[in-house]
Amino acid sequence: MSLWPRVRGHIWGMVHVGALPGTPLNAGQWRARLDQALSESRIYAQHGLDGIILENMHDLPYVQPQAMGPEITAHMAVIAHEVRAITPSHMSVGIQILAGANREAMAVAQSAQLQFIRAEGFVFGHLGDEGWLESCAGQLLRYRRHIGAQDVAVFCDIKKKHSAHAVTQDVSIEETAQAAQFFLADGLIVTGASTGSPADPRELARVQQATPKMPVMVGSGVDLGNVEKYMSAQALIVGSHFKEGGHWAHKLDQKRIEAFMAKINLKWVDQNEKMPWIILDLESESQARQILSRSLSVKYCIHLWGSGDGVPKMHEAVKAFPSEFKEPYFLESLSFKVYVEAFMKKLTMAQRVERIETFDYLPIKGPIRMKDPDVIFSYFEYYGDDQNRLDEHPRQAFFGRFIGDGQRHLMSKLSIKTRKFIGNTTMDPLLSLFMANLSLVRPNDLVLDPFVGTGSIPVAAAQFGAFILGSDIDFLVIHAKTRPSRWKQKIRAQDESMKANFQQYGLAAKYLDVVVADSSRPIWARKSILNAIVTDPPYGIRETILKVGTEKKDLVIPEEFLETHYPQKVEYGISDVFYDLLNFGAESLCERGRLAFWLPVNREEYSEERLPRHPNLVLKFNVEQVLSCHTSRRLLVMEKVTTKEGGRAVPQEAIPDFRDSIQSAYALDKKDRKERIKKFGHLNLNGKCSDTNKTADL
Repeated sequence: MSLWPRVRGHIWGMVHVGALPGTPLNAGQWRARLDQALSESRIYAQHGLDGIILENMHDLPYVQPQAMGPEITAHMAVIAHEVRAITPSHMSVGIQILAGANREAMAVAQSAQLQFIRAEGFVFGHLGDEGWLESCAGQLLRYRRHIGAQDVAVFCDIKKKHSAHAVTQDVSIEETAQAAQFFLADGLIVTGASTGSPADPRELARVQQATPKMPVMVGSGVDLGNVEKYMSAQALIVGSHFKEGGHWAHKLDQKRIEAFMAKINLKWVDQNEKMPWIILDLESESQARQILSRSLSVKYCIHLWGSGDGVPKMHEAVKAFPSEFKEPYFLESLSFKVYVEAFMKKLTMAQRVERIETFDYLPIKGPIRMKDPDVIFSYFEYYGDDQNRLDEHPRQAFFGRFIGDGQRHLMSKLSIKTRKFIGNTTMDPLLSLFMANLSLVRPNDLVLDPFVGTGSIPVAAAQFGAFILGSDIDFLVIHAKTRPSRWKQKIRAQDESMKANFQQYGLAAKYLDVVVADSSRPIWARKSILNAIVTDPPYGIRETILKVGTEKKDLVIPEEFLETHYPQKVEYGISDVFYDLLNFGAESLCERGRLAFWLPVNREEYSEERLPRHPNLVLKFNVEQVLSCHTSRRLLVMEKVTTKEGGRAVPQEAIPDFRDSIQSAYALDKKDRKERIKKFGHLNLNGKCSDTNKTADL
């Protein structure tokens, strides 16, 4: 069997075997450990992974090889034999035995006919959390020769995770990789600092450049959001991301695996940002429906039977499309209709019928049914994207079988126009759904909005199946006591409330509660239980930024007034808002949980280096929504990757008060604004640009 059936991009899933006999976490039930390993291996096979790695990850705390009992090797051998027996022959199976038990892993691999082992400490000794581990290349490869296991490949970690490398700090990662190559390793694995921590893509590139003939793999932190950064690797080893909540110790989450493999298997046939379509080569119709289930921008999807530059070429392509894909939908028992659409051009009914009749060569036998037909055929014409310069005839035409709609209908369902309870700052449903999508909100997740307002973001999260919590310092907003925002509405209806919105959309079961609270002093338990924090903090424009406090010194409230005391509020600096939000997110999100929020910026002064950051959070998305020629806001989506004791957000004195930019712009008269935009390309509020120094990036 070839270890590399594909040129690049193998996906190997981790099977973290339960705690084995003799280890502190073992609870007996040996058969359950075996069944769990077999079950996870079958799941990986069903989802089309290229390989599996067995690892005794639950045998905490780890010991060095000389202190490990033979029962560990014996049980891992049994599991390896059983897994190899039920795994398809085209899948690679490897093994790692912790900590550093590479000889034992080699023996198991040879007896169970596995393809490789993952070895730690191959070259250069290092200090791990289980103590000092010597390099093992010479002994390991001699042992492999001794037992006749030359067919078992050795893939070694370089600069191993969970280890200190102070002793070898003068040895670069390139030199370490070259040493492993010189010592006859079969492949190299680049990792992050710990389990689940992303590897540095720059280190991957450096190792690949230093050892161009060696297979180089990524061994930690690969997930749905960053996989593109590692696609040049020979293989990606994925463990934590495939588990519930992104934690290595949890059960496999098949939805995570499905989403990951769907993204990996995407093959782009036609992708152009200027065109209103994309063409993908998908493996199945179910994969297309999976994409549609969370896509907000896709209108619909078709199985493309033919396309071309102009109508005649499209018809030629449809006629040439293989009959075995077309004929099952021409049966007499299947009703049908044809959907006709033109981009940037409105077609009359007569024109639509005329176009449908050009497909009279298709032997469709079933009856026409306009409502709920069995099969829908779709025809699409493209005339250009400039309404004033459309071609007379279609530039491109497409025909195929309709697969399904995207989720654009949710924008109508959650429309603010028909929503029961709204306010001045209620977020547009598209943006709310977009935030929930990028936050990877899933069914049964726990999601919090600490600046909940009228609850537009929680409604979107609930639409994707999450349970929601919310808080806001504004008592009147929380209790729907503010003045109505709708035109001509004088007073609010008695049944207006945030909960009423959830009831309106059939999401009442997802509404846990909202409370009046100060986000600068979180009332929530400081535990890592939230799957996502999705919010839109106030910027001080339409709503003021306040927190509980006082400017009075040594203020003491008499005891008789404490019960009915309403705390005073003071201004909450915008930099402090984001500083507190990141610290709260780092403490309260579970591993791989996401924090999504909007950050207002002056476009002239924007720099990614000045964004708020936290050592435990990694930036996944940075999306700009332009508000004017000089202002915008950026949707920042961060993911919790690790928990470092004492980690705090980096103070960002560079976050200016957004109100200053707005007020400075309003102070300019209309003529001055036009002249500045013409001269500089923006308002040049900071006065840093001259007429010969337009900012190209704007």
